[in-house]
Amino acid sequence: MTLALLLVVTIAVAECASHLPLLAISRRFAGIFPRALRTVRNAKASDHWKEMALLKLARLSLISSGCAAGAILGIVALFVGGIYVLDLVSPRLWELAMSIEGISIASAAAILYLAARSHARSLLQRR
Repeated sequence: MTLALLLVVTIAVAECASHLPLLAISRRFAGIFPRALRTVRNAKASDHWKEMALLKLARLSLISSGCAAGAILGIVALFVGGIYVLDLVSPRLWELAMSIEGISIASAAAILYLAARSHARSLLQRR
């Protein structure tokens, strides 16, 4: 029963996480560093312009990393909140979910669920 509840929470959180734009956030964050390097290497630009451009890129970097951290923190909070609520039904769920074994089981189940979900979606799109 405890393991089944852990899997239910894991699949629910994985489904919610699959709808977050994590790939877009990481691409936006990864694109900032090359832009900053091009700005610094530009010999035709004045130092004042470079300072202004780098400040804007630093602001973009801060916003992107904040979005990524918020998304990850939200996923973790959703998982912990779900475990906490279902711990009222099965008192040993919290101990299992917060152990190394429980985290390993939840991670493997989430990966398998997301892989099976994408495979099923691709099969359905072919028909």
